[in-house]
Amino acid sequence: MKSATDEELVQGCIEGKESHRHELFKRWFVRLGAICRRYSGNDDEAKDLLQESFIKIFDHIKKFRGDSSLSTWMHRVTINHCITQRKKRLKAGWMTSLDGLGEEDDIADQVEEQTEVIDSDTLLDLVRQLPEGYRMVLNLYALEGFSHKEIAAQLEITEGTSKSQLSKARRLLKKMMDEQKMK
Repeated sequence: MKSATDEELVQGCIEGKESHRHELFKRWFVRLGAICRRYSGNDDEAKDLLQESFIKIFDHIKKFRGDSSLSTWMHRVTINHCITQRKKRLKAGWMTSLDGLGEEDDIADQVEEQTEVIDSDTLLDLVRQLPEGYRMVLNLYALEGFSHKEIAAQLEITEGTSKSQLSKARRLLKKMMDEQKMK
């Protein structure tokens, strides 16, 4: 398939053209896969989240109005799916709720700058080792640019819990990075 525009891909997907769906998947699976890896605890979960996200994208592409770029819309669908899956695990009792974990004083919103650079693959691995609640809040705040109020609404927690989880995530991540440097 020649290089189709986003509009052509969307229209082809709406019309059920498999070649357009394949092209859309091919163009975006790496980028959306990176989002899923950031929100997941392991590669298998990330693959499941990515597959399910694409199913949602294809099922709902007719609702894409073009108010934002296709990239932004698919990014949002993927993040929302990752959040929804987390909520389902919470309700199923797979992990404890973040609410009520003790709202410690919020430390500065900036992570101390590291004097040594850590490669992105190692950093991703460290982030994926964070407890799920820490990882979700860190991703939403630091990478997606959500406010604590928005995070609280998305994850159904308090703003204080969001701030506390971010603070704890940063401290734990810094500790893990320091340990990684010593290896």
